[in-house]
Amino acid sequence: MSLTFPAGAVSEVNAGYSAGSLILDISASGSVSDPSAALIGTILIPPGPGAQGSGSGKGSANVHHGSIKLYASNSITANLSLIPTSIDRESIVEFHGIFYDTVTVTAPGVLGGTPIIIVPVISTDYSFNGSASGVTDEASHAAPSFGITVLRNTGVDGNDYQQRNKSCFFSAAFPSAPCPFPALDTWVLAPITVLCGVPFDLSVNAAAAAGVRTIPGGSASSGADLSSTINWLGVAAVTLTNQTVLSDYTFASESGFNYGVKLQAVSNAAPTLTLELPDPETTTICWPTVPLQIYRLESRTNLNVGSWAMVGDLVVGDGSPICQGYPITGSARFYRVAKVPNP
Repeated sequence: MSLTFPAGAVSEVNAGYSAGSLILDISASGSVSDPSAALIGTILIPPGPGAQGSGSGKGSANVHHGSIKLYASNSITANLSLIPTSIDRESIVEFHGIFYDTVTVTAPGVLGGTPIIIVPVISTDYSFNGSASGVTDEASHAAPSFGITVLRNTGVDGNDYQQRNKSCFFSAAFPSAPCPFPALDTWVLAPITVLCGVPFDLSVNAAAAAGVRTIPGGSASSGADLSSTINWLGVAAVTLTNQTVLSDYTFASESGFNYGVKLQAVSNAAPTLTLELPDPETTTICWPTVPLQIYRLESRTNLNVGSWAMVGDLVVGDGSPICQGYPITGSARFYRVAKVPNP
């Protein structure tokens, strides 16, 4: 028995503000059948009493199928005369967005129920800001962050759960490390196994958070901006379990969004292999990668003759080096890496 969720887009917001005896919590949620509709607009956290200090937070969430847009900001000031001075003043604002869908992958000539491996790609466009001042200990700080979670339930291997997080920390006690510059990151997900012609449930959840904390005499502010976008870009590879790359396939979804857009590598640069020996029984082969490029590692026992045999599985580059370790068998072995055309 399989459980199928209806296509939808949902947004949720949680906010908490604490200043001495004042504790304020705000929560709201909404859902729409129109994927292009905005769900929840700006929500304000009112300032605390002047005798205690003040704080404010705001944010927004807009969810489409294949896209999530989030923004969260927060600030807090604690008056020097606060009593008791041992109570930290802290606040966190979080905005969540989730799109979920039912997806079916088919390919001509592939029997229904045959396992198919897909390699999806998501992009994130984000920036952070923050400050902390007034006190010289670690109690005054700002911490914006965001996280993305991808979940699918196919019944093939149960739930597949993948997560990516980014964060930043501003402190009044010491110089804070540089925050990530505003960046467009491409996230190549780990391969997902589905069944040809069998619907599976897919969801993508994102959260933007802006947290601040201080003690009397201090202030802090932070912001996490994903208002540009989080986008489901498409797939870098679709293969059978025997590593055969499929170039003809269809992604159908209940919402009508096309999750199967074919993506191409951005460069044709030839990779250079490096070999490391971390211990007497293991060899590690590494090579630089180009985002979205599919690679196949091959080996043979003679440099000049014989067939090259595939080693391991196909891998998709994300711009960072790939390293794979293999046991040393005692006989000489030569390796090469081949670029596999995208679908």
